[in-house]
Amino acid sequence: MKKQLDVTNLHEYQRRAVDFILDRKVCALFISMGLGKTISTLTAIDRLIHSMEVRKVLVVAPLAVAKNVWEQEAANWGHTKDLRITVVTGPLKQRTEAISTKYDVMVINRENLPWLIAHYGNKMPFEMLVIDESSSFKSHAAQRFKKLRKVVGQFRYVVALTATPAPDKLIGLWSQMYPLDFGISLGRTWTAYTKEYFHTAYNGFGMTLKPDGAERIYGKVEGSGMVLSLAAEDYLKMPSIVYDKCMIDMEEQVHAGYEQTLKSGILTLDESTPATAALSAAGLINKMLQYCNGAVYDEQDETLESKTKTWTHVHDSKLDMLESILETIDEPVIVAYSFRHDLERIQKRIKGVSTIKEGNIVTRWNEGKVPVLCLHPASAAHGINLQAGGSRIIWFGLPWSLEHWLQLNGRVYRQGQTKPVIITTLMCRDTVESRVLESLQSKEDLQSNLLNLLRS
Repeated sequence: MKKQLDVTNLHEYQRRAVDFILDRKVCALFISMGLGKTISTLTAIDRLIHSMEVRKVLVVAPLAVAKNVWEQEAANWGHTKDLRITVVTGPLKQRTEAISTKYDVMVINRENLPWLIAHYGNKMPFEMLVIDESSSFKSHAAQRFKKLRKVVGQFRYVVALTATPAPDKLIGLWSQMYPLDFGISLGRTWTAYTKEYFHTAYNGFGMTLKPDGAERIYGKVEGSGMVLSLAAEDYLKMPSIVYDKCMIDMEEQVHAGYEQTLKSGILTLDESTPATAALSAAGLINKMLQYCNGAVYDEQDETLESKTKTWTHVHDSKLDMLESILETIDEPVIVAYSFRHDLERIQKRIKGVSTIKEGNIVTRWNEGKVPVLCLHPASAAHGINLQAGGSRIIWFGLPWSLEHWLQLNGRVYRQGQTKPVIITTLMCRDTVESRVLESLQSKEDLQSNLLNLLRS
């Protein structure tokens, strides 16, 4: 018997997303954070399962999203609470037990996708695939993409979900579109895509867009008819958001040390091998960002995992400013950090700091019981709703990744937020941090062009 779909509590734009999935069968939803792309997709899944169009659905997601979002979101809605969802994460024994249960929807973290494909011997028992946060498949060279590419043709329904389709560069858009149309829109191969729209630089290392590359890519994606783009500002009445730069002057001696370290690093770059030079430059910038934050990993430990690295203290300018700001804020605050030594120094200076690894931390935060929550954007950028607990974010250090920047800010500035949101960035004056912020702004402009063109 066909189940009647109750969509009375869905917004019009969410019903539009549901219909888009059902009508297209193969599509991408580039939907702003807070517009409910998860419940829209679950609603479409519910319709397809109860009309017997599909029997089993595979959802591939970041680990935090796999563990904390899909099953919980389904349980919150009357028309999806009966979906049987199994979450396949953790050790081998736990994963094996999870896939042996009866389920309608299997949710697996992206790192375990190659294992799942190998487990089924490339013969997947699913009719529908959902790639949550498809931007995490932006690398054509990653194993997760290579394995997925071999089996994606077995799915009759394929849905890609993300709020940030081109978080860093348009170079990563090809591998997000390929599972939908096997390269029809952007090229059958990554090589063909890059040859058509990009110039190769640095003896094969790095790509730059051709003058008309971005415009032609936008046109191809729009012309595919497979993409629905929805922006929060078009549908939600949101409180204001303020981006505040807090400029910090390092002590004269400390800044002189910064300049000397930067100069020495530049002099060591080997200009005869541009690819190596580019990699070395990236490492140098990373080191200078550490310097700005107040500590630097010891060079002899560069090959070690971050948790075992030793570091040298440089200055406390940012730490002093953070402490000063926190003393003036009488509400919960999220502090985003970049390096492990940032967290260690913050925890030592600021009393009562919590981290995302603590038990029941999201619930306690949203109940307003966590004064200061330290987050690394890579571990908390996706799938965690934090809008109920506070409206202040302080970036102790800037990330290179636009996706991390947008997604973490979007954990607080999203539907359900009732207070004005203030995003404060601590920045050392006359340092590489200004270039990083410019890079983030530039990448955001590039992505905004794509989303604006697709929006209709």
